[in-house]
Amino acid sequence: MALSEKVKRGMTITFLVLLVIGFVVPGFLNFEDTQLQDIVEPRLCQTDSECYLTCEDTPLIILCSQNLCQQNACKEPRYFAYQEKPLTFSLAVEISGDKINLAKKSNEKDLFVKFNLNNDKTEVFSKTLSLQQILEKARILYQSQGNCVELDGKEYCTDASHQLKLTVNDKDVPSFPESYVPKEGDIVVLKYR
Repeated sequence: MALSEKVKRGMTITFLVLLVIGFVVPGFLNFEDTQLQDIVEPRLCQTDSECYLTCEDTPLIILCSQNLCQQNACKEPRYFAYQEKPLTFSLAVEISGDKINLAKKSNEKDLFVKFNLNNDKTEVFSKTLSLQQILEKARILYQSQGNCVELDGKEYCTDASHQLKLTVNDKDVPSFPESYVPKEGDIVVLKYR
C-alpha cells in the first residue's frame, strides 16, 4: 500500500509540473517583440465638434454618429474623411404633407453636414456618408425594421394606410437610406403620407 501511495503522489507531482511547464514555456519561446496593443475607449459625443483629434500636430475633424466618435485614435482607420469642398444636393423631407425644415432641426456644431435654412440644398463634407447618417444630423432616425422614421420622438411607419417613400431624381429607391450615398446634384425626397 505504501508503494501505491508513493506512485499516486509521484504521478500527481509529475502532472502538476507538466501543467506548469505547459503554461510557462510557450511564453519563453515567443521571441517576438510583442507590445500590448493600445486600447482606446470609445468617446461619447453629440456633435462633430466634440470629436476632434490632433495627429502629428494636425487637427482632424471626426464624424460623430450614433453618439459615438467614429475615430478615437490617430492609428485607427478613417472611414469618413472630412473634405474641404462639399458635395451639394437637394434634400426634402415631408411628413403628412408638412415640409420639415432640416436646418432648424440640426446643430450648427455638426461639421460634416450643413442644411440650408432657405432651401433644400444640403452640403456634405464627406463622400462616404449615407443618407441615413445625413438624416441623423437633422435628428431624423431611420429604422429598417418596419420601414420607419422617427422624428421628435414619434415614429412614422409604412402600414396599410401610410407609405414611407424615398425618391432620388424622381426615381423610387427600393433600398432605403442605410445604403444610399448621395451624389453631386441629386434631388432626394423622403415622404411619409
